[in-house]
Amino acid sequence: MTQAKIAREVGVSQTAVSLVLSGREMSISEEGKRLILAKAKELGYFTKILAPKKNGTICYLISKDVFLGKPFFHRFFVGIEMGAARFNRHVLVSTFDPKNSPLEKLFPKVDGFIIQEPIPEIYLERIAHSLPLVLFNWHLPIDRFDSVMPDNYDGIRKAVRYLYKLGHRKIGFFGAQLSRLHFLERYQGYRQSLEELGLPINEEYMFVPESREITDKRIDRFACQLLSKLSNLTEIPTALICCADTFALSILRLAPKFGFRIPEDFSVVGFDYIEECLQVSPTLSSIDQPIEEMGKEAVDMLLERIENPDVPPRKNLFGLELKVLQSIGKPQKGGIKQKERMRNP
Repeated sequence: MTQAKIAREVGVSQTAVSLVLSGREMSISEEGKRLILAKAKELGYFTKILAPKKNGTICYLISKDVFLGKPFFHRFFVGIEMGAARFNRHVLVSTFDPKNSPLEKLFPKVDGFIIQEPIPEIYLERIAHSLPLVLFNWHLPIDRFDSVMPDNYDGIRKAVRYLYKLGHRKIGFFGAQLSRLHFLERYQGYRQSLEELGLPINEEYMFVPESREITDKRIDRFACQLLSKLSNLTEIPTALICCADTFALSILRLAPKFGFRIPEDFSVVGFDYIEECLQVSPTLSSIDQPIEEMGKEAVDMLLERIENPDVPPRKNLFGLELKVLQSIGKPQKGGIKQKERMRNP
């Protein structure tokens, strides 16, 4: 089986087939990718490597950007390890890097894969043709594989509704890189929640720049841009929801430089409930995820998939909890008039 034959069958160039099958498919349309992958599967392009079953080891496959030394990401690993221990399974942690460590080398060593963070679909196909897999903390637009995800929409909805009950009617949003699944879902959940409550969507209260890379320095720069923008408004939002705690913590740290007080001038809500939420002043209200429970569920789903490979794929959404701390307060009566506040701090 050659790429040339796939190209002839689909009616595309061999270059297009090569790009898709190598995972470098950025310039190919979604429909083109779907047709090429489907034809490759139909014609048997993917080599099925028969691996020993039930050898007692699960592969936890993570992106090279995931650093398990950080407390937040370590919680994912702890959940998987706890889940595996219940069934006397071992966990093999591997970093996704097909150039330096081909996935096929792992197949004889493990019973299945728990995959955290998106990887190109071509590699999912290679794994799925040999072993069961579960997508952990992400999913595909079409539910082709089992997945475990936090309910980002519901988490944001809980935050918006709590703020609404306190009297907030001008609620803003701060985030970036909406190409990331979690950030996009949280932004969409924010807009949907405002619509459900009949609140206006004010573009002046939102700041969601796109960026190829998210670093602490870049987040601080974005926070400064947002705070500067708010400083020039006659009326500012009474609350600000952030797509992640890193964004919210940057706002807390930089707000005083622009003359803002939290939560007196506006409340701030983060997302993830990392350790730093309790180490700042005011302490940061945040949306907490049951990460360890999600990890245990991912193991359960994988073991079920190993025993029952033909059942339809499932998507398990975990409910989230808003942790209310010092960064949330009631809105000032009538909203804040920025120019008046600056004259009378």
